[in-house]
Amino acid sequence: MHLQKNGIKEKYQIASIIQNRHMDMSAGLVDIVANGQVILNIIKIMTLNEEIYKTVMKIPYGKVATYGQIATLCGNPYYARAVGNALHKNPNPQKIPCYRVVNSKGKLTENFAFGGLKVQSDLLISEGIEVIDGRVNLEKYQWRG
Repeated sequence: MHLQKNGIKEKYQIASIIQNRHMDMSAGLVDIVANGQVILNIIKIMTLNEEIYKTVMKIPYGKVATYGQIATLCGNPYYARAVGNALHKNPNPQKIPCYRVVNSKGKLTENFAFGGLKVQSDLLISEGIEVIDGRVNLEKYQWRG
């Protein structure tokens, strides 16, 4: 991919490319070389995804964590979008409980990758977590890890 070099338009194009790839430039997952070419740092992405999966597996039964919390535990609070992207591609949903991750307000994921909102809600309820109007009470159920 090549970007035009003309100030604001260049920044907009970079942001658009990164957003379309669910990457965050501030997270260090994208490198921009001198000729304006955007390169996704695949090694960093793979390593980050592994770290995200390891961290999510630590969320105890009956608890939830937020995307931002997982991002912070993985080393950078700006990784929240990358956390969502990794969980959407969860390679092992039986082992990696991505349904235990909610947004910063305790809201469940509208587009839960493995069956939708109802499935995520049912999985959380099966662990004794109350879900009211598509939300979890973070004061009560948030993992403090």
